Amino acid sequence: VAAAVAARSESKPAPLKPAKHRYSLRPRRERGESRSAGAGVRRRIGGMRRAVAPLLSMAVLAALLGMGRPLARSGPVARPGRAAVARCWAATSGSDSRSSSSDGEEAAAPKWLGPESPKDWNGIVCVDKPVGWTSSDVVVRVRRTLEQHWRKRGVKLSRRGGVKVGHGGTLDPLASGILVLGIGDGCKYMKDFLSGTKAYETVALFGVETDTLDSTGEVTTQVNCGHLNGEIVEAAVETFVGEGMQLPPAYSALKRGGEPLYAKARRGEEVDHLLEPRPVTIYDLKVQESGTKEDAPGIFDVPSIKEAMNFWDGDWLCDACGKKNFARREVCFSCKAPKPEEPEGDEALEEHSEAVEAADGAPLFAAKMYVECSGGFYVRSLVRDVGRKVDSGAHMTYLRRVKQGRFTVDRALPQDLWNAENLYRMTLAPKEKESR
Repeated sequence: VAAAVAARSESKPAPLKPAKHRYSLRPRRERGESRSAGAGVRRRIGGMRRAVAPLLSMAVLAALLGMGRPLARSGPVARPGRAAVARCWAATSGSDSRSSSSDGEEAAAPKWLGPESPKDWNGIVCVDKPVGWTSSDVVVRVRRTLEQHWRKRGVKLSRRGGVKVGHGGTLDPLASGILVLGIGDGCKYMKDFLSGTKAYETVALFGVETDTLDSTGEVTTQVNCGHLNGEIVEAAVETFVGEGMQLPPAYSALKRGGEPLYAKARRGEEVDHLLEPRPVTIYDLKVQESGTKEDAPGIFDVPSIKEAMNFWDGDWLCDACGKKNFARREVCFSCKAPKPEEPEGDEALEEHSEAVEAADGAPLFAAKMYVECSGGFYVRSLVRDVGRKVDSGAHMTYLRRVKQGRFTVDRALPQDLWNAENLYRMTLAPKEKESR
């Protein structure tokens, strides 16, 4: 017993372990603790809570601020019928919508019945293009009108606008009538609406032929047309009905080598060897009126291209690209071509029908025709061929598209009614193309 006590007294006491305290400032390794797996999970959860808390606070604040606003409409918006559109046209054309009432109070602005976002506006609309406007000019005008409408309603658009508008079936600046526009995703479905025949009203002026085959070009041929009458023209016109081959005009939008032919022709290049006859079909062709200026003065009373484009004193057309320029410009803003020399006297103010003359001083003969044809048809080429058929040159002075596919000109939206309300009322949704 004495030996055991002596041995125990001589042995060293075991060292005391440090106390485990959760608020110890010493590192974990000095405290002798090991890192557990649960500690990392708890730390991640705490970080997520700290990150999500501000977002939840912002969501609650936005919900509280939006409680006083009316709820947005869900589902399709009911559109008024054709009668409502007619009343809108009559009200807009008859009096100014911003004029004050009889009591002196200002008339209330019409309530917007359309979508709340430009992404929800998709469809097809038919407009009446005025003379002097290019098809691209109409697209730019409609796009700007819609962009201004959305900005006034507080919708933020991208730098490029955010409103998609396109056209189908290009019309020359001299022509007027139906131009089909696609808005939004409606541009993808324009082919479904444009399939079918086209119909035009045109005026052919015999005795003179121009390089562009219309009244904007330079005279290339003058022929005596004193032998013409209505019966001769009608008999010649009947021979063109049916299927046949047609040679496109040199001043056309057909591309050769990646460039339109009219651009090559305006530079003075020879393009006749690039033209190839194309198959076309004429379903209906008839003469509505014909005669000289004394017999049928209404045929010769057509608007000139300068009057239609609202020319001011000194404004000029570029010979290279055909664009309108203001008087202060010495070079064209589009192609940088120099300003042409101004004609002497009052030649620039003369009407086209008075400026051109047939050979031997014979009076000019004109005919107003109606033609219904297939796609890819050039009315200018038809006028040229009819003039040569009757042994007299001819060129086009008037062109109006009155039908394209399922659209007719009496249902096209005129220029003075191009606003967001009317454009939406006349928009035909792709899903409604079979029901309407």
